Amino acid sequence: MTTAKGGPQTTSAARPTASVNPASAEYIVAPIPSGLSNYSKDAYAESAHFRIWGEKNANTTIGLTHLEGTWDCFVNRLGWRSSGLSEFDTANKGPYYKTNVFVYPGLIGATGITAEDIATGLGFIAVLPDWVNYVGVMSHEYGHVMTIAETSWWNGVNTAGWRETIAQFVSETYNNSPFCAASRTAANDTNTGGTLFQPSALLSNSWNTLIDATNSETSLGNQYFAWPFLEYLTYNLDNYSGFGQNFMLNMFNNYSASANETPFHTINRMAGNAKTTVQEIVGRYWARMAYVDYGSYIAQNYFQYLKPTIDYNNTLPTGAANTYKVIPARAPKYMGSSIIPLNNLGSSVTARVSAATAFTATLAVMGASGTVRYIELTPTTGTGVVKTVTEAIASGEQATLVVANTPTTLLMYDASQVSTGPVSVGLDFTFVLTGATTGRGNKSWLRLCPSSSTSSREIFSLPQSLQRQ
Repeated sequence: MTTAKGGPQTTSAARPTASVNPASAEYIVAPIPSGLSNYSKDAYAESAHFRIWGEKNANTTIGLTHLEGTWDCFVNRLGWRSSGLSEFDTANKGPYYKTNVFVYPGLIGATGITAEDIATGLGFIAVLPDWVNYVGVMSHEYGHVMTIAETSWWNGVNTAGWRETIAQFVSETYNNSPFCAASRTAANDTNTGGTLFQPSALLSNSWNTLIDATNSETSLGNQYFAWPFLEYLTYNLDNYSGFGQNFMLNMFNNYSASANETPFHTINRMAGNAKTTVQEIVGRYWARMAYVDYGSYIAQNYFQYLKPTIDYNNTLPTGAANTYKVIPARAPKYMGSSIIPLNNLGSSVTARVSAATAFTATLAVMGASGTVRYIELTPTTGTGVVKTVTEAIASGEQATLVVANTPTTLLMYDASQVSTGPVSVGLDFTFVLTGATTGRGNKSWLRLCPSSSTSSREIFSLPQSLQRQ
C-alpha cells in the first residue's frame, strides 16, 4: 500500500539516459526520513541496493533476497528507472541510493506500506517484523518504490488509482513469470511461488470498471485484483506491436503527465502504433478472461480449480423467445464486462447483441484440448448498436459470450472516484441466442478478499512531514 497521492504535475519527456549504468553504479546509504531518525541507532542488514533497519537476522536476509531479485528483474533486466534515483533527479545523474526498509512493529492494519520521503524524493518501505521475509509483501511494496521513481507517472492524479494494481503486477511477475526466472535464480530465491490471482473476486465482479480504486470501509474496489490486465499486455498473446515484456516500461515512458491523462489514454496511443485501439484490447482481454487464457498457466489452473465459486449471474430472460438482458445492478461499467457462459450448445451458436452505445462483444469457444478461439461479433442492422456472430460448435466444446463496455470516447477520470459520473454508468444490453441458452450460472459461495499482505483496508499514519499532500 502507498500513502497520499502525488503532488505537482510534470511535463512528459523522453527519459534521459543515466550517466551511470544502474547495474554497475555504487548505491550509497540513503538519508533516514524525518520522524524515523531513531532507527539510525538500530541494527541493520544490507545488500547492494537495500538497507533494512531495525533487525539483522535470518528473516532480514530472506527479505533482502526477495528485494534484490525483484530489483534485478525490473531494474537490471527490464529497464525500469532505478529506485536508487531521486524523484528530483530528472537528469538521472545520481547519486544512487539504497532503498530504506524499516522494520516497524507499530504498523496497524497492514503488513507493509510504502511512502515517499519528500525531502529526498526517495521511496521507502515500512514492514511488520513477522512479514519482512514474505515475498508477497516485499516485492509488492518494492513495486511501489519503483513506481515512485517513475516521476511523471507517480505524480499524476489520474494514474494514482493504478498504484496497487501495478504493485500486485510486480509481485506476481517476480513470483511466477518467466520474465523474472533468471532473476530468481541469480538471487538464489527459493521462497517464491503461489499466485495473487483471485478468480472469484475478479471474474464474479467483472462488471466493475476495469480499475476501480475505491477504498473505504463501505466500498471495496478491485485494484488489488485487476493486475491480470497488465500481465495480459505483457505476455501479449495477441501480438500487439509495441507491447510484450517491455509494455509497462513503454507505458511509463509514453505517459503524458502534462495532460494528466488516464492510463487508458496512454495505452490507446500505444495501440495506434499496433493499428488497434484500447477498446479492442480491453474487449479481447475480457474475452480471454472467460477461460483465463492470457499466458499465466498458474492463474489458469487456479481458475479451473475455483471455477465453481464464480458468480456468473449477469443476465435474466426478458420473456421474449431466446432473449436475455443484463441485470441492471451488474451492467458492465466503463471498461468492465459481462462474462456469460452458454449452456445446451447445438451444432452452431448465433448471438445477436444490442445496446444504445458502443461495446465490444466476443464469443470465446474452448475445445476439449483447452485451446480457445475468439470470434468477435460484427456490426449488423438494427436499432442502436447491434452486433452478431454465428459459429459452428463441435462436440465437447464450451462457449462463453463476453460483452465489454468500451465507449467510443475515452473518459478522463480518477479511478478512486468511480461511484458517480459517466464512469459509473453501466452498459444496458440485450441479446438473442440461437443454438444455446444461458442459465443463472454458479452462485458464488466464496468471497475471496485481499491477502493479509495486500489488504485494501490498510491503515498507517505517517508523520505529517512525510506525507505528500
